Amino acid sequence: MRCLFIILLVPCLLTADIKIFLEDGSFSNGIIRTDKGGVIENEKIRIQATHLIYQKNSEAEMVRASGNLLILYDKRLLTGSHFSYNFTSQEGIVEDPVLASDGWIISGESMLIQKDGSIIIENGFIAPPSNIDMAIAFERIRLQRGSQIHARRLSVRLFKKELFCLNQIRTNLDALTDLPIQLRFSFGGYENTRASLRYRLIKTDEFKAYLRLDAVLTRGLGGGLDTNYQSRKTCFDSKAFAIHDRSWDNPDVRLRYRFQGVASDQRGRLNIRACYDWLSDMEMASNYAGKDFELPTAQRTELFATYKESSWLADFTTRVRINSFQTINQQLPGFQLSWRPFAIGPSGIMSDNRLKAAYLNYVFADGTPDGSSFASGRVEFRNRNYKNFNLRYVLFTPEAGFNTVYYTNSPSGCYKEQAVFTAGATASAPFFSNNTYCLHTVEPYGDYHFYSRPTAQNPYIFSIDDGYGLLNMLKAGFKQSFFLKKGPKLLLRRPLFFDFWAIGFFNAPALQNKVPRVYGAFSWSPLPTLETKFEAAWNRDLHSRDYANASALWTIHQDLAVKASILTRGARSWRKADPDNFMLDMIHSEEELQNSFVSDQRTTLIYNIFWRFHPNWTSQLQAHTGWGRPGSPAYNEYKINLSTVILSYWSFSASYERREVEERFSFGLKLIN
Repeated sequence: MRCLFIILLVPCLLTADIKIFLEDGSFSNGIIRTDKGGVIENEKIRIQATHLIYQKNSEAEMVRASGNLLILYDKRLLTGSHFSYNFTSQEGIVEDPVLASDGWIISGESMLIQKDGSIIIENGFIAPPSNIDMAIAFERIRLQRGSQIHARRLSVRLFKKELFCLNQIRTNLDALTDLPIQLRFSFGGYENTRASLRYRLIKTDEFKAYLRLDAVLTRGLGGGLDTNYQSRKTCFDSKAFAIHDRSWDNPDVRLRYRFQGVASDQRGRLNIRACYDWLSDMEMASNYAGKDFELPTAQRTELFATYKESSWLADFTTRVRINSFQTINQQLPGFQLSWRPFAIGPSGIMSDNRLKAAYLNYVFADGTPDGSSFASGRVEFRNRNYKNFNLRYVLFTPEAGFNTVYYTNSPSGCYKEQAVFTAGATASAPFFSNNTYCLHTVEPYGDYHFYSRPTAQNPYIFSIDDGYGLLNMLKAGFKQSFFLKKGPKLLLRRPLFFDFWAIGFFNAPALQNKVPRVYGAFSWSPLPTLETKFEAAWNRDLHSRDYANASALWTIHQDLAVKASILTRGARSWRKADPDNFMLDMIHSEEELQNSFVSDQRTTLIYNIFWRFHPNWTSQLQAHTGWGRPGSPAYNEYKINLSTVILSYWSFSASYERREVEERFSFGLKLIN
């Protein structure tokens, strides 16, 4: 606050666009100074130093700075021992300067800042930031805006030996580090031996286009075009690749291809996302995998648009099938409108409502046995009403509502109307013990859900949202947490957490035991850099575990980190997209589910190790091992990556990958953009 007092005291000294912030500053004889640090800045330059002196007279407006000097000038960062700058003429001089510009470090004896924004450095060196063996010596260099340089008497040195000299040169710093060609080689696997050349055709601030050529030994010659567009609001990536090859399922066709694209656009309250993925055959994605060939499309072609208002949210979705070998639930299109929950009069009851409408067409892949496609218009309305009660020691929230779905078509050939009444309640009673260093919380809780029997039977099942059945369940348990504290209010971290619960089902004839399983979850973080987790479920009918998962994440130090997980799943631990949805359990008996694809007994070990064994060398091991799956042999797959940076701008990477059916080795060399 001392600096603000000085500025208000002497407003006549300061130009309108100059700001001064000083620690323990003083004003005397028209001079503002400090020896304890401060900042002086305007729109063009920012000066930070321990010792600062600001003076204005009829001829100039000057600042002198030294000690822990840091200057930001025209988006360039520089430092030095002493700095003098004239705000009036917009000129300055830095002694012993070190400048960072476009990935290069430029140093010298002195540096002049000129009015036009250019910089002149005398008797210095240009070098990569992380390599001391390569340097370019110069007598004088002029650095203009836009990275253009004009240098005199250059000497290129490697390992302190001069390679060659140039009397003068005019170039762009980007041109020294941004070559348009990338090379990559791989061996083994389906691709056998592959050489890949990637050439940049176009480069602007927002758009890049790359031409690629791939030669695969024993397969054929391929090529493609990659594009990338990125502006402040819009992003678009695409990959087009074709190769003269043949697939196993259709060996007569020699041309294989894949066209992909991912786009997003943000226009105020409207957010649009889209992707497409067109493949020649179902094996193309697995035969030519990896970041060289793939975008995050999940082999889908779809469009999402979201519009947000303060009181409602609207979503538009369309998903189509363009690959005949895929089974997809097409939305042609889909629409959803969600309203912000509102209070019903003075009652305090909140109402949450959602409307969905779509025309759905479920199509099976060509050649699917007994795969008969079906379609229907579908309109759904969901209503949920709830109110929170604080009953001194208990937080209680009852709720009630309904879900209605209208189908224009059904397996019987006529429309269907399906309605379900929902009810439920949540309750918790949190208690805590608090002291200076620790906070201990205990929270018993209960969660009750009820779904009535649906009014319509045998509608089309397009997704999990159509699978309604009678559900009457209660989840009860308790949680415990231990928090470490620093001071009476500041919580640092939670080293211990426990959660134990059981789920009971009523009116469930498919279940022999009304409380079939009990569950538990535990996490322990003895160090800020170490976290362990364990979760399990115990099957009371079989007197054995349903599943047990353990994981650990440990950053041993800044150059070594480990992540490991072991996952075990029993024959009655159902493979479901939503493990908390029990409609399937209510409709089918456990014997039926155990004989279906949702039963997948197995044990999997997954681990990932990162090690930076040298400042410029990193290695990574990714592996997963599986066993205990009935009818399937054990497997062990892993991948080893090794990467480094050569002379600060060349990126070299090598990898070895072992899969169940093949082995791959690849390496690549490219310039870092």
